[in-house]
Amino acid sequence: MVHLRQFFALVRYPPLACNPTCLKPVFDEMVGRKKVKEDMFSICFAGAGGSLVLGGFDAKMAKSRPFYVPLLKEKERSFYRVGLNESLIVGGVEVGFRFGGERKARNYGSTDVRAIKPHVFGSVTIQVSMPEMKTAIVDSGTTLIMFSKNTFDKLAKHLKTAHCDVPDLCERNSWFQEIQCFTEDEEILDKMPTIEIPFSNGEKLELEARDYLIPIYNELSKFRCVGMGTMGSDADVILGNTINTKYLTIYDRQRERMGFAVTEKNCGGAAGCSVLKTCADCAANFACAYSYKTKLCLPRAEHDTLIPYPYCHGDFCYCSVRVYFRP
Repeated sequence: MVHLRQFFALVRYPPLACNPTCLKPVFDEMVGRKKVKEDMFSICFAGAGGSLVLGGFDAKMAKSRPFYVPLLKEKERSFYRVGLNESLIVGGVEVGFRFGGERKARNYGSTDVRAIKPHVFGSVTIQVSMPEMKTAIVDSGTTLIMFSKNTFDKLAKHLKTAHCDVPDLCERNSWFQEIQCFTEDEEILDKMPTIEIPFSNGEKLELEARDYLIPIYNELSKFRCVGMGTMGSDADVILGNTINTKYLTIYDRQRERMGFAVTEKNCGGAAGCSVLKTCADCAANFACAYSYKTKLCLPRAEHDTLIPYPYCHGDFCYCSVRVYFRP
């Protein structure tokens, strides 16, 4: 297996390689010359950097066993396309009903409420019907999860109906808008529900609030941004880096399937702030903080201070090139 710290356009299918001229993708060339063991590659993203493995996947980068979803049958593949179950599952909703016995899911407008036992009030699962969600493209070149506008609006409407205990979620100028950012608030992260994306074969991706509200830094503050957007496309959904950051993604072209496994922290040591060995490299990454005491580069989320000591970040580090060479 070959490990690369930077991901280039090595692994696209040939129909997308004609830009501007038609050249055989590098990975296809490697497979044809038997330079890799299998026609498979995997991608792991960390808070700072990531890892690309050609010819297989590295189990040390995952904290769970992978599950697999078949690629859709197509005459000529251009994308890594999989089938969805036409729904989103939004969990952690307090719902109470009185039934004479166990009931199957009932439809309440656009919301299906799964069976719960009689006379029980508690946390159950809400499944929001999304008829446009039939297929998805798994694409590491897309930053966010991209929905159709109709799908995103349905999700937003459901959240703003069922979760008004979340600060400012149901306000007229709600922060839950596509690619909208807000100052990080632990109460929001604790109260927002888990969102699951079911595949057509019964497997599913599970995203907690800290997964789909992605952290963004500037020199002074930490923000969270809604890791979802809308688009016009022939795909119902694009599963971008919001997914890749939580899940090690396995592109098993040899067996015509996609694999997903929960990523080990820092891709098992292959990526993240710890691989940045100098103060200047650490300061150049807003997700990292440099320790003057240990001379190590550490995740800023866990080692941030109001004053630039014992940890510093960005321009607050004495070694930052930008401090001395401003235009």
